Amino acid sequence: VYKWSDGTVYSGERKDDNKCGPAVYKWKNGDVYSGEYKDDNRCGPAVYKDKDGSKTFCIYENDDWISKVPFDSNNSEHTETLMRAEESATRAEESARKAEKVVKNAELEASLAKKNHKTFAKSNFKKAYKKTKALEHQ
Repeated sequence: VYKWSDGTVYSGERKDDNKCGPAVYKWKNGDVYSGEYKDDNRCGPAVYKDKDGSKTFCIYENDDWISKVPFDSNNSEHTETLMRAEESATRAEESARKAEKVVKNAELEASLAKKNHKTFAKSNFKKAYKKTKALEHQ
């Protein structure tokens, strides 16, 4: 899952730093593209949903709209395209959540290690200081 500062979100795979495979792309204005990407371009069958909720079934070639018709939930190609992209987006979002957990756990472990290291260092410093003082008084 890739999130831009303007609120745009891409949920899908990337290959060689390009969007590829089934994905969902949500613009900040609420429009949503659910379909395939190849080499960072929209391609093949897709469903485009406007912010008002209306859906259009479309076919892309090299990021160009070459065909579009109103979405028909009774048309198996339309529903399969939407389902495939949404399933891919769900998997991408789950992977992102897992990755965020791993990062948070690593940050917590690093913080604890740093705290423990400081405590250990402080303890050793106190012991060394006491020994030094004891040696000075002999």
